[in-house]
Amino acid sequence: MRKGISMLNNDSLIYRIIKASILAAAVMGAIWATRYFSLYQYVTPDRIREFVLSFGFWSPTVFIGTYIIRTFFLFSSTLLALTAGISFGPLWGTIYTVIGATSSACLAFFLARFLGEDFLEWLLHRYTPAIEKLDEKISREGFWIILLLRIVPLVPYDIVNFGAGFSKMRFWPYFWSTLIGLIPSSIVFNFLGRSLLDLRDPKNQLVLALVLIVLLTPPIYRIFKNRSKQNHAGQN
Repeated sequence: MRKGISMLNNDSLIYRIIKASILAAAVMGAIWATRYFSLYQYVTPDRIREFVLSFGFWSPTVFIGTYIIRTFFLFSSTLLALTAGISFGPLWGTIYTVIGATSSACLAFFLARFLGEDFLEWLLHRYTPAIEKLDEKISREGFWIILLLRIVPLVPYDIVNFGAGFSKMRFWPYFWSTLIGLIPSSIVFNFLGRSLLDLRDPKNQLVLALVLIVLLTPPIYRIFKNRSKQNHAGQN
C-alpha cells in the first residue's frame, strides 16, 4: 500500500515539474526571441500607433489583441497605455486599455495557475512555512491586496499577474480587483499619451505632473518604509 502511495506521489511530482518546466521554457523562449530579433527597437508609441490604426475599423480589436499577447513578451504595459491615449483619445483609450490590460492579466493568471501552481506550491510550502502563511492570507484578503497593488504599483504589473496565479487566490476576486484597480492608472497614462501631442498646453502640463506623482509614489513609499524599519530597529 505504501509503495503504491509513493509511486503516486512521484508521478504527481513529475507532472508538476513538467508543467513548471513548460512555463519556464515559454518565458525564457519569449525573452530570447525578443532580444535575438531586437524586437524592442520596433516597440515605440509611434510604431504601435501606426500599426494599430492601419486596421481602420478593427483598430480597437487589434490594440486589445496586442495588449493580450504582450503577456508572452513582457514588454511595457505603460507603453501601450500611452499609445492608446495617442491613438484613441483619453476616453476610448482608457476603455480599451482597461479591457486589454485586464485580459492580459487574466491570461497570465491562468498560465501560472495551470503550468506552475502545483509545483511552486509543493516547493515553497515544503521548505518555507512563511510563504504558506502569506499564501493563506492572499487567499482570504486577495481582493484588497491586488486592488492596492493595481492602484499603487509597488510591485511590477506582470509579477502581480503571475504571482496571483501561483497563489491560492480565487479567480473572480482577482478579476474584479484587477478591473477596478487598473482604471485610475489607465486614465492617467492615457491622458498623458494624449498630452504628449502638445506639451505647451497648461492642461497637458498638469496631466504630466499627475503622472509623475503616480510614478514617484512607489519609490518614495519604499524609502519611508525602509527608514521607518531602520528607526524601529535602532530603538530596539
